[in-house]
Amino acid sequence: MTTSLLPCCSLGSLSAAFSPLGTSLSVPENQSLNFSVAATTFPSFIKINTTWYLNGSLIPAQTDVPSYAFLTNYSSAGNYTLRCVVENGEFTLSHDWNIAVLNVNRLPFFTYLNPPSPVSLSHRATTTFSVSASDLDN
Repeated sequence: MTTSLLPCCSLGSLSAAFSPLGTSLSVPENQSLNFSVAATTFPSFIKINTTWYLNGSLIPAQTDVPSYAFLTNYSSAGNYTLRCVVENGEFTLSHDWNIAVLNVNRLPFFTYLNPPSPVSLSHRATTTFSVSASDLDN
């Protein structure tokens, strides 16, 4: 996926470009989305603080990190809000993304086969087959 950073916000001496562009995104379960911010301030020696929030809760390991990888698994279907906040002590800019994680139907699989594979029988032989299967989505 190619992303581009475009100046999106400027307030006083603080500017920030958030990626990906837009506010509504979707991703299938077991996939990821990458987010980033490029912020500048004037004068350049002023520290820029970056904070990431998922559904309103601070993501502690993402403090002062300019990027965030939104990782999903097969239990992640649903809606999420990711917010990135940058501030320089005087001005604050933020961007929200609404993320829809789409359910992915996994294939069922056999948990038991009897007789075990491969089966070799004469054309007049009879046998009984037993099968058990599991579907992790149900």
